[in-house]
Amino acid sequence: MSGIRQAADSSDSTSPAGKRSLLSALVPSGGAMQSFIHRKNLENYRKQLAETKDAAELSLLRRLLAEEEAKEPPAPRREDG
Repeated sequence: MSGIRQAADSSDSTSPAGKRSLLSALVPSGGAMQSFIHRKNLENYRKQLAETKDAAELSLLRRLLAEEEAKEPPAPRREDG
């Protein structure tokens, strides 16, 4: 067991560089993660809008949905030739 403990102690996972490399191995790339969160936020806000009757909550959800939709990149323009 001491061999395992020594191996664990000798790793540099406590250094900032070690934490970054561990984090990058566990978390998908920023673009993919942001895209996933964006899609899930849109789904969640739309679902809640369909289910709520409270005026204040409807107002908040509309604002949040509009803000999230504004984060979408513009659709690529079609060039008709």
